[in-house]
Amino acid sequence: MNHSNPDKPKTKQQVSNTTQNIRGSKLPKSDNNNIVSQNQTQQPYNFGQKKNYEYINLIIFGGILLVTAIYAVFAGLQWNIMRNSMVVDQRAWMGVNTIVGNLQVGKPTVITVAFKNTGKTPAKEVSLVGFCELVETNDSPNFGEEKELISKIKGVIMPQQEFRSDLNLFGTEHFNEAMLKQVVAMGRFYVHGTMRYNDIFRYHHWVTFCYYLDKDGKYKVHNEHNDTDDN
Repeated sequence: MNHSNPDKPKTKQQVSNTTQNIRGSKLPKSDNNNIVSQNQTQQPYNFGQKKNYEYINLIIFGGILLVTAIYAVFAGLQWNIMRNSMVVDQRAWMGVNTIVGNLQVGKPTVITVAFKNTGKTPAKEVSLVGFCELVETNDSPNFGEEKELISKIKGVIMPQQEFRSDLNLFGTEHFNEAMLKQVVAMGRFYVHGTMRYNDIFRYHHWVTFCYYLDKDGKYKVHNEHNDTDDN
């Protein structure tokens, strides 16, 4: 049996064999090699793609805001239309119901005008200015004379309730029958005025009226000064 002495220097043949053995052996793969390999295969970070995502998100968010704003405007308009329709349907509507009174001889003429609330809610703060006058056939009533406050109500006029007010025409106390017939033949007797009031929805309203006394003793609607507001 050949026992080698470890302290004895190796020969050239032994060194050569050792070197060949080392070269021929398979070394285990290093973890560092794996890390390098993974780093080589990892894709670089794409900043342009991130910006594209941000732009898309902004566009989507802006579209949602736009749709929301359009819906809010549409809903607001629809609510206003519904509210206005409800107000028109439920508000107070004042107008002339009847006019009673004829020209008098030997005393002042008193004309009673009856107004009626044909709406569904009360009318408030009602005031009336009116005027009576005799006008020649070819002339028009003087609506500018509606200055005197005839009536003012602090309370309310309920639905379907009437409100009556008297308008006076002074001067007829000096008439006799012949004078009265002459005046009627030469012109017309007019009753006209303006009523103002508020409804429970805090809207202000007005209505104008103008009637003339016809030959049959009935009051007819004149073709002017009969109007109302659009509130």
